[in-house]
Amino acid sequence: MKIGIIGTGMLGEAVALNLLNLGFDVSVYNRTKEKAAEVEKNGATVMDSPKAVADNSELIIIIVKDASAVKEVSFGKNGIIESKNKKLIVADMSTIEPSESREIADKFEQKQIQKLEIPVMGGPNVAITGKLVMMASGPKNSFEQCKTIFEKIANKVFFLGTQGTANSIKLAMNLQITMLADMSTIEPSESREIADKFEQKQIQKLEIPVMGGPNVAITGKLVMMASGPKNSFEQCKTIFEKIANKVFFLGTQGTANSIKLAMNLQITMLALSLSEGITLVEKSEVDPKIFLEVLNSTYFKTGMSENKAFKMIDGDYDATFTLSNLKKDISTMISTSKKLGIELPMIMKAEKIYENAIKEGLGNNDYTGIIEYIKKINKA
Repeated sequence: MKIGIIGTGMLGEAVALNLLNLGFDVSVYNRTKEKAAEVEKNGATVMDSPKAVADNSELIIIIVKDASAVKEVSFGKNGIIESKNKKLIVADMSTIEPSESREIADKFEQKQIQKLEIPVMGGPNVAITGKLVMMASGPKNSFEQCKTIFEKIANKVFFLGTQGTANSIKLAMNLQITMLADMSTIEPSESREIADKFEQKQIQKLEIPVMGGPNVAITGKLVMMASGPKNSFEQCKTIFEKIANKVFFLGTQGTANSIKLAMNLQITMLALSLSEGITLVEKSEVDPKIFLEVLNSTYFKTGMSENKAFKMIDGDYDATFTLSNLKKDISTMISTSKKLGIELPMIMKAEKIYENAIKEGLGNNDYTGIIEYIKKINKA
């Protein structure tokens, strides 16, 4: 069976990679074509529109953000519905309102296209191994035609009846996940405000910002700062200790984000000081690696000077945390400092430098790519 995947975000990519690994013929579409690069590298055919995927598939699996995105790829310009493929079955893995799922199914039915809803439990790390839990509903005959495929995607597949049923169950399942942990770096005051709103719905919220990028996260060696309700933290502690090899519980809402902002302030300054130090010695016609060797022999050395600094010299800015993202955090530091009634003159200067670097097109580089801006303004 030829399979199409529309939406190659984290979950869509993992489902596609699993099917490709099993030898299926897979074509994909993603609004941002670059996000389909990994599946293309692994053998998927990247199409220019949902219609093109529909023309080339017997089963399409939609894995997009919400109902409006489902409708766009289904009924928008060059959408699935424009295909003349009479053998097509559409299965929507997105989690949407049951009523909207039924409405979408009705529109497909008008074009003699059968639609199933197949929301799942489990993330990308589970999807890539085919061990999701799938809830399916819609036309039983279409489900039976696709069942063997679904059993490759999920190791448990439940057929639950008519349109809307699977999404009702999925929403009820997600309701059980009423403990929320926020890893975003945001203003402490906003974190407290968000926690208050969750609390009104009897949902416990923890803030768990981390230090370390994707390369560290994949090995479970992040450093996590947690704050919020202590009982919720204790319930989740064993999970957090799988994500991070150091976990600090710091107290009430806002505390962890205050510490994280202070940590990112250090990163900002370290990246700038290394950039200026390397530029200074290079302009002095000294090998910057000698500078790093000396620096790293003293107690002024850092993880950045021992690792990323050598990549900075080589012009390797493969992003673990982009310059644009650090600039966002710098702005959050400044906003927080104003609310606290304090002045942080160095970070205010740094904000302008990072702002200018982004204007020069360096925003998608690793944050250590700030050295390119320092070099640029010092060119003879």
